Amino acid sequence: MDKFLKNNMLTYGILGILGICMVLSPSKMLNSIVRLAGLGLLIAGGMQILSYKQDLRVNKPRLDLMTGIVMVVLGLWMLVNTRGVQTLLPTVLGLAILVYGVSGILKGYMTGKEQKTMVTSGIAAVLGLIIASNPFSTMKIFSVAAGVALIYVAVTGFCGTKWMSE
Repeated sequence: MDKFLKNNMLTYGILGILGICMVLSPSKMLNSIVRLAGLGLLIAGGMQILSYKQDLRVNKPRLDLMTGIVMVVLGLWMLVNTRGVQTLLPTVLGLAILVYGVSGILKGYMTGKEQKTMVTSGIAAVLGLIIASNPFSTMKIFSVAAGVALIYVAVTGFCGTKWMSE
């Protein structure tokens, strides 16, 4: 149990530090996150390609090779064009939320019974439109909000773990 508590404390400490960094410097953290994701895709894609080359005698499907190539290309693109990725992600997220909101409004209108759904879907549609139309400040706000959430999780988890150990 002692090792479990130490691991939890370490995890919450890391989450707290990450949250503080996201609050204090959101644009640098977003840049780092995109670069880490790009590096991860690059490594995973490279491993997929190597695995395909090694298992060539086993008659492995070419889909594995294609997946590896796509992952490498996406990883390289993310490493080279981090600002573009930072812009693209909130736009896609905003459009997805907008579509969800509009479909909820239409569903509520068609059934005639879902007035609460129509209101919440309308709010979602407006938020989706705001996110899609203003990607840079949305990502900074999102990063700060995520940082605050990580700090909250770290503090409550740390306290809960400490209280469990007593």
